[in-house]
Parts: sequence; structure tokens; C-alpha cells
Amino acid sequence: SSDPESSPVGRAGKANRVLRFTSSSGEEWLNDPEAGIEEILVSPFADRAGGLQGSLVVVWGRPHQHVPAEEEAAQVMVQQASLSLENASLYQMLAKTRDIWQAAFQSIPTPVVIVDTKSRIVQANPAFLALGDFDFATLMGSSFDDVLAGAAYPNGSLVYPGGVVPVTFDAARLTIPKLNGEFDVTRGPYVGANETGSGMVWVLRKLESDVPAR
Repeated sequence: SSDPESSPVGRAGKANRVLRFTSSSGEEWLNDPEAGIEEILVSPFADRAGGLQGSLVVVWGRPHQHVPAEEEAAQVMVQQASLSLENASLYQMLAKTRDIWQAAFQSIPTPVVIVDTKSRIVQANPAFLALGDFDFATLMGSSFDDVLAGAAYPNGSLVYPGGVVPVTFDAARLTIPKLNGEFDVTRGPYVGANETGSGMVWVLRKLESDVPAR
């Protein structure tokens, strides 16, 4: 049919149910001997995630003897097709969410770095990269402990005394030699850093010198 609405797919979609089309149901075009079609089954479906719509079309040629298993097979095929559409929609939604998150993360003006449970860097925004002579590709996967080497509190005590794991803190003022300055540092748990499932997010606000430049 030249009219999509009156086509088998259009009519089944409008009815939102399975429709069968045969010559005895008034479909004269199925009487065409050159077509060799005995019956057409159209089953519309839609995915629940993104609202995409589709139709499963089953065509039986002449001559054909129907068996109950055909109906069951058609139902399984419809379910599988619907799941495939849902998976595609979910993937698109996740990809879009990831892109939005990345854009927001990259635009944060404050230096931010995310590390996994082994203190490996998995994300760093441009503001953090600007603090030192960092190459993004090399920085990813490297140890954040190396960046904090020599970091000290205002009283001069090292964050890494003797090179051991730093003491636990949520916020502190640190002088970090490798980042060329003094920072108000805040850190907290981060879920989904990488395959390990969790990590830490560090936010570093660089302190401006109180002494005016001369």
C-alpha cells in the first residue's frame, strides 16, 4: 500500500496488537499468484526504555500448514526484538549521560582528580592538568601518591611520613611541591572510579599569596 497507515505494519501498530492478513480477510493483494504469499503476521512492539517502536513481520508462503509451534516462535521473536531495542535505547541513554558527565567534569574550574582504591589516577580535569607539567595520557593510570610526594601540613609535618599511606582526612591545607603551591584539599569517597568499583575524589583549591607582587 502507498499509504503507510493502511499497510499491514501501520494497521497493526495503530491497533497495538498482533494482526493476521490473508486473502480471506479482505486483503486482495494476497491473491496475486506471483506474490506466493498465504498469510502475513505482524506483531508490533516497543521498548520501555526509549520508546522506540518496531514490528515483527512473519510471511508464510504457499502452500503452508500452520502448526502451534509457529505461534510460540513468533512470540519469542517479538520478545527478543523488544529486548534488543531496549538494550539499544539504554546504551544510547548511558552514552549520552556519560558525555554530559564528561562535559560537566571537564568544565569544573577547580582542580579535581579521581583515583581508584590503589591510588591510580582515573580522571583529571583540565584545571588539575594546568597545575603541573602533566601529559594526560601518561597521567592516567599513574600513582597519585607520586603527585603528593613531599606534601606537608602547615606545621611542616609530611602527609606521607616515611613514605607510608597518608593519614585519613576529609579536608586539610597542604603544601604540594609537585603542584607548585599551597592548597585547601578536600577528598571523599567516589563510587564507580573503574573496575574496582570505588575510589576517592580530590578537590584542590590553590591559595593565592597574601603578599602583593612587587
